Amino acid sequence: MANYAYSDVASVTGRLSTSKLRQVMSILSYPKYTVAHNYALSDNLLLVTEISYDDGDLMMTADQSMDDNSFSLSSLLFSF
Repeated sequence: MANYAYSDVASVTGRLSTSKLRQVMSILSYPKYTVAHNYALSDNLLLVTEISYDDGDLMMTADQSMDDNSFSLSSLLFSF
């Protein structure tokens, strides 16, 4: 994980993690990439927008494969 603050209220975070998929006889792992933008609306309120990508080229069954997927998430974090 790496975080770069480019102003007093905004920063960008990048993260590389590994996800695991359990199958009948084995456990397969694949990388997950995430980029998040953080913006402080006030001293105790943070807006986070996150985009993730899974490298899911894993075989689920003989006929079916798990597609690459991505998702985005926006959230407000209130700290007190």
